[in-house]
Amino acid sequence: MNIYWTNTAKETYLYVVEYLEEVWGNKYALKFVDDTEKAIRLISKYPAIQELIPNQIEVRRVVLHKNCSFLYRSKNNSIELLVFWNTRQEPFI
Repeated sequence: MNIYWTNTAKETYLYVVEYLEEVWGNKYALKFVDDTEKAIRLISKYPAIQELIPNQIEVRRVVLHKNCSFLYRSKNNSIELLVFWNTRQEPFI
């Protein structure tokens, strides 16, 4: 399946990467990038692998780490990445 990043997903992803670099160092930021890439490859093959979020239409959550997650949805034979967040930092949006 094709992967599409919303503007919010792009912005919040970069925000998390920058935060991790600043606070935890380059090693943790690179691990986040690697974990994200692996998760995206997995959901592109198996879009329904994650549970649906209650009260949301086809929105699913991937937990990359206990403090880092992202939301996505399957739409028209593609995956739409919606937003990333790190629970240890101030909300971006």
